[in-house]
Amino acid sequence: MITSSFQASVAVFALVILHVSALDTFIAAVYEHAVLRPKATDTPVSQDDALLLMNKNIDILEKAIKRAAEQGAQIIVTPEDALYGWKFTRETIFPYLEDIPDPQVDWIPCQDPHRFGHTPVQARLSCLAKNNSIYVLANIGDKKPCNSHDSTCPPNGYYQYNTNVVYDAKGQLVARYHKYHLYSEPQFDVPEKPELVTFDTTFGRFGIFTCFDILFHDPAVTLVKDFHVDTILFPTAWMNVLPLLTAIEFHSAWAMGMRVNLLAANIHHVQQNMTGSGIYAPHSPRVYHYDMETDLGKLLLSEVDSHPRTSPAYPTAVDWSAYATTIKPFPVRKNTFSGFISRDAFNFTELFENAGNLTVCHKDLCCHLSYRMLRKEENEVYVLGAFTGLHGRRRREYWQVCTMLKCKTTNLTTCGQPVETALTRFDIFSLSGTFGTEYVFPEVLLTKVHLSPGKFEVLKDGRLVNKNGPSEPILTVSLFGRWYTKDSPSISGSGIYAPEAVKVYHYDMETESGQLMLSELKSRPRSEPTYPAPVDWSAYAKGIKPFLSEQLDFPGMIYFDEFTFTELKRNAGNYTVCQKDLCCHLTYKMSEKRTDEMYALGVFDGLHTVEGKYYLQICTLLKCQTTDPRTCGEPVGSAFTKFEEFALSGTFGTSYVFPQLILSGSQLAPERHYEVSRDGRLQSRSGAPLPILVMALYGRVFEKDPPRLGQGRGKLQ
Repeated sequence: MITSSFQASVAVFALVILHVSALDTFIAAVYEHAVLRPKATDTPVSQDDALLLMNKNIDILEKAIKRAAEQGAQIIVTPEDALYGWKFTRETIFPYLEDIPDPQVDWIPCQDPHRFGHTPVQARLSCLAKNNSIYVLANIGDKKPCNSHDSTCPPNGYYQYNTNVVYDAKGQLVARYHKYHLYSEPQFDVPEKPELVTFDTTFGRFGIFTCFDILFHDPAVTLVKDFHVDTILFPTAWMNVLPLLTAIEFHSAWAMGMRVNLLAANIHHVQQNMTGSGIYAPHSPRVYHYDMETDLGKLLLSEVDSHPRTSPAYPTAVDWSAYATTIKPFPVRKNTFSGFISRDAFNFTELFENAGNLTVCHKDLCCHLSYRMLRKEENEVYVLGAFTGLHGRRRREYWQVCTMLKCKTTNLTTCGQPVETALTRFDIFSLSGTFGTEYVFPEVLLTKVHLSPGKFEVLKDGRLVNKNGPSEPILTVSLFGRWYTKDSPSISGSGIYAPEAVKVYHYDMETESGQLMLSELKSRPRSEPTYPAPVDWSAYAKGIKPFLSEQLDFPGMIYFDEFTFTELKRNAGNYTVCQKDLCCHLTYKMSEKRTDEMYALGVFDGLHTVEGKYYLQICTLLKCQTTDPRTCGEPVGSAFTKFEEFALSGTFGTSYVFPQLILSGSQLAPERHYEVSRDGRLQSRSGAPLPILVMALYGRVFEKDPPRLGQGRGKLQ
């Protein structure tokens, strides 16, 4: 007993010393978890059965948390979906959800488990953190009650969120984050806007986001660039996609490109290609795990810098296009060919020789490669590829990619297909590109899906080069660029529309499923009593005096068209905004003027020149993305400001005007709530408060379209 007490005292003293010295460094842990999932069912299980499954998973996490704490870890990240899996509907996930309060409530669930209702999962997680004196991040489901009479409230009366929680070493809830970018998660709702969640410790500032969030600007980039976090906590349920998007490959590259620590904890589920966790520093991976052979979880630990920006190893800033834009392109071979990576059409050129200099271009992006192989394997083919454009089936995220990769076989049609093994080693490679974005992530992936820490670097002029001798056999060397400002809304939305009303429609940005719709229509709508009367779209607007305002208009962009905007500063009023010959008039009344939302009246009168040239006249009332006027016209998905009255009109020079009214959640407004008057006003008629995202009168001036080849002006096809 005396010996045990002495050893315990020594251990405690050692931990105290570690804690004091941990201001400069800390021990981080991530756990890759083989989640126990429920049986597939369309019927919700009981709350008790849901808790039983979650406790079984927490039993496994508890062992990992204790082991991490015993080895000196001060924080541990567990994966997304680690408590119950991922295959649910809104109804079947509900028994697993708890109401998670805002961390500002100053709550230690372990000590006060009933303060916010039935919260056994939060209480147990809090106790795990408290009893092991370690910060714990876990991913659970949050439910928030809403008013069922609110048009944005889901049918069951609850918003449901994919949520991360963090408990500190005392068990206190210090952070809560609702995932914004959902990926095939119909069980969850999208928050009103991206949440920017940080918390401070004695070993640095931390930020949080989840899985698919990493591919977007907000919240991921904003946390690093504007909130200056030192370390990102990143739970994920990541399905590996070769050759560019395996978990360890992209997550380590993101940490290097953003120059920040990233603690990534992935689900382990081989059948779904889910594996790949790591602790990644700005200059190199510290430790990682990739295992497609077993069904076992894995705990990873490593010492990392608390404040990497002050470390001597912190990488310098990179100008990603500096080298590529200043050199003369290498000769572009005539036998450049097309191929696909994840539905994206790349331009490829083959590495015919065992050494050389190559350039391949796609639109404005040119990729340059200098290389030398130790030996050219006869049964292996490598290519240099370039792609710039909107990615994949969704056509939402704008990518710029330069990649040298091994083809699956010697048949060039297999270039870009997944391949896991290689024999060819390179003793020189230098890859660069004429990127239009500052956000580029360097990837090097070796045979059998391994990383290459310490064997490559990024130079200040944007070249990704090898170092410290020949490489192990290479699968891919890539510069993966994300041009966020060129992102586009996704494609969804079908319906059956009658002249007087929307019969049925479908809009779904959460799932990959199709949808069948049916409705009865009138065969000859013009002969029906409900057929709308003709509209003189400029009658009202030209017959009134423009409303006067002392405030200044400001410019903004919608899909590359320069609008003129004026802000709605009061909860009711009359505004006019003009551009060229088009003046737009708005009369409105809000239920209340929220301080966290900004609305603007906008006008555009001109030639739209992106993806076609055609003349538009548009009057629009819209919610800005934030309260910064510079975000007016940027995409936004939800709104809470409600309009009780509105009337929008414009001095249109065309008879072809199309009225639009979109509510929060990108839902169409029911026709009972608005109408188009014969004098051209799009106006309210029910008095019901509506959470408006955008209201617009969209005009097409066909006779002002530029002539097409072989046609005179104004002729239509």
